[in-house]
Amino acid sequence: MTLHVRRLAGTASVAVLALVFTACTCSPDDTARPTPAPSVVAPLTSVRPALTATKPGLDHIIRLPSGPPLEILAGQGVGAIRLGATVPTIERLMGTPCEFKTDTACRYVGRAVEFFLDDQGATKEIHIHRVERPTTPEGRTFGVFNGRMANSLTLMMIPTGVKGLIGPPLKTEQVTNGGPAGTVEIDDYDGLRIEYDKLPPDRTVVGGIDIVKGSQTGAPSYPSAHAAAASAPGAPAKPKHVEIH
Repeated sequence: MTLHVRRLAGTASVAVLALVFTACTCSPDDTARPTPAPSVVAPLTSVRPALTATKPGLDHIIRLPSGPPLEILAGQGVGAIRLGATVPTIERLMGTPCEFKTDTACRYVGRAVEFFLDDQGATKEIHIHRVERPTTPEGRTFGVFNGRMANSLTLMMIPTGVKGLIGPPLKTEQVTNGGPAGTVEIDDYDGLRIEYDKLPPDRTVVGGIDIVKGSQTGAPSYPSAHAAAASAPGAPAKPKHVEIH
């Protein structure tokens, strides 16, 4: 008798539980969820603040050459842009307006090339710069120049490499105050000037190349690396000390 009563009670309990689960209208938020296993991967939220706090500026993100390739032509210009070109011609051949424009200059900081103008608005000098070279506005640095000379002379070369390609300079100026770029020497050649910057820990490299009017009508012809050594002129004039502000 006692066993029979217990069986009835157990059956009744099962029926009640079945009725409760069948009639449950709980929302998804009310249902129990399994506890997730510990993750070995740190949540993304713990990384994002650090990335945001150390996000670099635009100058430190875009460091790829852009725009048309510009061959450096001593005494003439860069690419199709020649000394004497006006701003509309520069902008048309560069494919974009001057990044910074004044009455005396058309500057492309991102492409590391600047065109300086005379009183008539014609280009009188062209300056190109190594990547990360400081410039104005304050805090900006130059991007990557998309070009080089036909003999492969380009920015960031060491002095012996330059002299091996185009020979010794006509004149050398030792710079006593090289400014933010750390310029230590300027070598003059026919139709161009080579500016050397000293970078840490102790590297001297081509930091800038200035294209100016040469002594010839066309572009000055520079010897190859082998011919430069054989046809090198006498020692250059005694260096002159200058300051760059």
